[in-house]
Amino acid sequence: MAKIRDKFDKDIGDILEEANDKHRNFSKSGVPIFFWFIFLFFAYDDILRYIGSPILFYPLLFILMGILVVIALVGTAPLS
Repeated sequence: MAKIRDKFDKDIGDILEEANDKHRNFSKSGVPIFFWFIFLFFAYDDILRYIGSPILFYPLLFILMGILVVIALVGTAPLS
């Protein structure tokens, strides 16, 4: 019984460590989070101009609609 408990504790510890590593993955990208806020502050006008361009806006719109349709379909799929 002690072997089973030890194996269970080890497996749970490994799963917790793996989940924590996945959770911290965003901060391990090498780019500080505050940099993204500074980048958005100084580049928002360029980003809006790029999005406003019809050459970029329509393909981005269709890609976004496709992603949303897939998410909606996957979210309503029955579990088997």
